[in-house]
Amino acid sequence: CSVGEAYFLRKTRAGWTSIAALFLFLVAGWFFTDFFGAKAMSGLSRDSDNVQKVLFNGLRTSMRLAESTVASMSGAPGVLGVLQVPGASGVAGANDVLGRYCSSFGLSVCYVLNPHGVVVAATNRDTPQSFVGKNYAFRPYFKEAMAGKASYYFGLGVTSGERGFYAA
Repeated sequence: CSVGEAYFLRKTRAGWTSIAALFLFLVAGWFFTDFFGAKAMSGLSRDSDNVQKVLFNGLRTSMRLAESTVASMSGAPGVLGVLQVPGASGVAGANDVLGRYCSSFGLSVCYVLNPHGVVVAATNRDTPQSFVGKNYAFRPYFKEAMAGKASYYFGLGVTSGERGFYAA
């Protein structure tokens, strides 16, 4: 072997060794990326499940609170009074009871509908979006409540324009 051929073989071997090392580096990188990516996705999935459970439990708690508040309010003398004794005194008593329930339980609005579906008392009575005098007889929660059933409804408020959970 001449000096030139030995030099050429050394350079060729070094080139192939470099290419093989680069290939092994790329393959190892691919496997490490895949491994750590799968590990990150597993953690993300677990965290997502935990957040989902927390949100679900929070929503369920809020719905149960609204349901129990409605059940309590439906038998409150002040609320029944507005339906039995029409007029300013009945409305004032109902507004007082509704205000206490609404603030105590952190609800956005509480209101009473008469048998025709018209709001006769409401906690938002002094706001531009007052429900007082509005007719909600078309709402499913009103129809079911008039049929003697507890009713729960997710919907868009026709007066407020806000999405909400309605319990009756």
